Amino acid sequence: MWDPSRREFFSRLAFGVSLLPPLMTTPRSVWRHLLFDPDGALVPAKPVPSNVFTKNGKSLVAIVHGKDPRAMVQGGLSLLGGLERLHPQGKQILIKPNILNDRPPPSTTSASVVEAVVEICRHFRAKQVVVGDGSGIIRLPTTDNLTATGIRTAAERGGAAVLAVEEHPWVCVEPAQAVAIRRYFVSQPVYEADLLINVPVVKTHRFAEYSCSLKNIVGVIHPRYRPSVTFLAGNWHERIAELNLAVHPQLTIADGTT
Repeated sequence: MWDPSRREFFSRLAFGVSLLPPLMTTPRSVWRHLLFDPDGALVPAKPVPSNVFTKNGKSLVAIVHGKDPRAMVQGGLSLLGGLERLHPQGKQILIKPNILNDRPPPSTTSASVVEAVVEICRHFRAKQVVVGDGSGIIRLPTTDNLTATGIRTAAERGGAAVLAVEEHPWVCVEPAQAVAIRRYFVSQPVYEADLLINVPVVKTHRFAEYSCSLKNIVGVIHPRYRPSVTFLAGNWHERIAELNLAVHPQLTIADGTT
């Protein structure tokens, strides 16, 4: 009988082999990310923020259907009690969509959903709104994907700045609770943001089974420490969970429009 663990191993091995051709043609900057640690000061992992979206001691979750992204985002926030619960006025907000590559949703977060979140944050007079992410290793540079997906245009039209995390500094974290990955580097702009709003897209994933809020944080981790680099290890779930020990979104808005 075929051993499922063997099947998973060979599936991961096939994935690794499939990476070789695109890696051979990637820019030198990508290889530098894979082979060397960046400069980055050691900082403490951020404490888990209190969840302000609760009622009677239970976390609130809202599901909204429709065709107008702005109305849907606003409706979902209203069901949770409003973005004002996070006191966004005067704060630096970083919105983290999924910009894995240059393909349309559901491979990436809908540009319309991102624009809606930006506009709502701007409405509450945030000091600065930034939309940032880091694409898949063989899909870098992120800046090209920001443009190709329409997210750059949507974010800037809404009044936000955009950034590709690999073009900015990193900080090093060593979360005390981590076991699978004890030390890694996180995007400094993401770490230093006053509020982090996670805007993943709901989709399947070859090894993680599905991708949503926890998986989306992988994009702000230095490429050398992402689970895909250690595809033969098989501990994707543990690594994804532990990468979320460094920074914590105060709000997750999952895009399931496609």
